[in-house]
Amino acid sequence: MIFKRGYKLLVCILLVSSLIPTSISNAKTTFAQTSDDYIETYTVTNEKTSKDIDGINYNSDIYMPISKMADILGKDILVEDKNIKITPRDNDEKLQLKEDFVLHGFYALSSLNQFNDMYNSGTLSNFDSLSFGWSRIDQVGDGVELVFDGADYKIPDSYEKPLNKMGNMPRQLMIYVNDNGNRNDYFKAIFNDMDSIIDDIVSIVNGTNISYKDLSFDGVTIDFENVNGEDQDDFVKFLKSLKDRLGKKTVYVALPSYKYHVSYKFKEILDVVDYAILMEHDYDMKVKSSTFNNIITDPLTPIDEIEKDIKDLIQIVGDNNKRKLLLQINFGSAQWIDQGENYAKFTPSYDKIYNRICKELAKNVKIEDLLYYSDNYQNPYLIYTNTNNQKNFMWYENWISVLAKIKLANNYNMGGISLWRLGTMPNYYSKIGKEAGFDVWYQLSNLFNN
Repeated sequence: MIFKRGYKLLVCILLVSSLIPTSISNAKTTFAQTSDDYIETYTVTNEKTSKDIDGINYNSDIYMPISKMADILGKDILVEDKNIKITPRDNDEKLQLKEDFVLHGFYALSSLNQFNDMYNSGTLSNFDSLSFGWSRIDQVGDGVELVFDGADYKIPDSYEKPLNKMGNMPRQLMIYVNDNGNRNDYFKAIFNDMDSIIDDIVSIVNGTNISYKDLSFDGVTIDFENVNGEDQDDFVKFLKSLKDRLGKKTVYVALPSYKYHVSYKFKEILDVVDYAILMEHDYDMKVKSSTFNNIITDPLTPIDEIEKDIKDLIQIVGDNNKRKLLLQINFGSAQWIDQGENYAKFTPSYDKIYNRICKELAKNVKIEDLLYYSDNYQNPYLIYTNTNNQKNFMWYENWISVLAKIKLANNYNMGGISLWRLGTMPNYYSKIGKEAGFDVWYQLSNLFNN
């Protein structure tokens, strides 16, 4: 893959040697002093990463150790005799995943086509389980009700078709609630009526629901978002009761970033459930002060913040629970358009992003002047100017950024990853698709090949 890195180094770098000797000489010049007299420490900055490196300041030139400079640039060096080759670091090296590292996915709105592509290519079996976003809990009058016929979360007419293609792969029913309006009574109504709600959940999971007698699941995935701090004890109580009622069937739960939701009782929740899916994404939405001038510092999934959140969370839940943690990879996007006095934000699909890449390259724009990658954030971005002469800046995910998150989860001995969702994951086999890192499912299939 070819990407252009936007490095801003604070020093003039002359890559002349992989080691600095105690004295420097050649046929033309001999130092009167030792090299120690010329050594100075420089702070070298590459985006957010800074390192202090000793260099030699001689004759108005600065000589730096090539190995250390290559490292801060994210490059590899190969020395053969007197030839030095600098190459991009290989991000596609074969990764050895920990034993029982889980690949979980979500099937939701508009997932069928990609699901069928996976089935037809024989790669669907690389998943360990899938959760189906077919239900939610709605407020009905003064109460709440588990529904299967919502606009976005509903059981489709031909629900048996994807389920029959899964074979023995475990499947969960995803149950969604989001109190993003902070109404403060939504979850209270659910938890006040939890026995009835849990009865309905157990009924559909066990295949005893009157309307869907031939439909059953191996467990549930609870996605309750924006639970108020005062309702956290009831949330844990709800999960405990649900787990007890479902017996040997699995209970997954989706949890937000620890940094932004410290009121959640993460330890108590992890002690109850089989897996917790960490929604470590949409960081651009969490920073409300973004402007076009600092968009470059506001990516979707900054790897350093994700790593810190994981470390902090593991300290809270304990090492015994970290194998229950699944890092969610969300195929989101954020497009900012400079409109002069203000900046419009959009969330284009990956089809539109891919088509834009193809359109710009058709204008003979060089790929390295179009596609960029932040090594510090481990996120790709795209910059172009549209026909209205408006500058466009776009964050998204590609295989390199996905692989970075997989490595992170693997290095911290987490249980695996969870993909949100089928139908949004880029998977283009063309030359451009591969160069852009849009062959994500192909790469994932090779990594998780069962």
